[in-house]
Amino acid sequence: MNNGASFHECYETIKILDKIDFEIAYRILLNSNDAFVSLKTKYLTVIIKQRLLNKNGTSCEYIESLALKMISKFGLDISQKLFDALENINNLAEFENIVNFAKENKIKLSDIYVKKATIPVLKRTLEIKFLGGRIKGIDRLKLGTYLDSLLDQSWTFEQLHDFFNIVNESNSQDRARYSIFVLEIILHYKIFPKKENYDKISTTLKNSAESWLKEINKIAVEATFSDRIRVKTSRELIQEFESGNSHIKNLKNLGEEKLRSLIEKIK
Repeated sequence: MNNGASFHECYETIKILDKIDFEIAYRILLNSNDAFVSLKTKYLTVIIKQRLLNKNGTSCEYIESLALKMISKFGLDISQKLFDALENINNLAEFENIVNFAKENKIKLSDIYVKKATIPVLKRTLEIKFLGGRIKGIDRLKLGTYLDSLLDQSWTFEQLHDFFNIVNESNSQDRARYSIFVLEIILHYKIFPKKENYDKISTTLKNSAESWLKEINKIAVEATFSDRIRVKTSRELIQEFESGNSHIKNLKNLGEEKLRSLIEKIK
């Protein structure tokens, strides 16, 4: 073992030794070039196997590789807290996505605050926690609620991440206050994040912050009406016509093909 190990490393290792099979721990202590890392990795493999609901088809190599990735990037504390946040792991690939997300976005110990949740719930809380930290000076609870609702309305983490990137490029001192109003408008009008709407919003945010509300309201109105106005198909028109005129006896004799032909001529 490494004689230069810190007290913290020794303490962490002592805490987990009784969770590892004695023979395995003994071999690691004798043979490993970095026994502390190897023991912690083995400990995480034990936890993964305990929490994993569907073990069929999951190789030991994959589990050990994931455990090593977690120890190498997070150490024991964050790794342990990620496991504590979940009641179980029903899909190891989805859990690895959580690990990758936490790694890419530098998730801290304090960012993980749920316990015994599902993987989707943990992912959502981490997304909201990260996005909420992108801008300062606004009501954190309100922002978290808005972000949760937007994610429910099919806005993606990447889109909202980009939203705050653009907001933070603004020179306006009131950009935080205006940005929360923009989110309110998007939510109120249920603006769907299709490319056309998203591009318009992104372009608007690159302008003066003082103009955001007026321009976003315009986008909201346009998006709302464009989503509602849609040309009905012949089939829909026939069903509507038949429903509204069911009392006419001779209507049935026309047949759908005849009605469709008449409608197409009118259109």
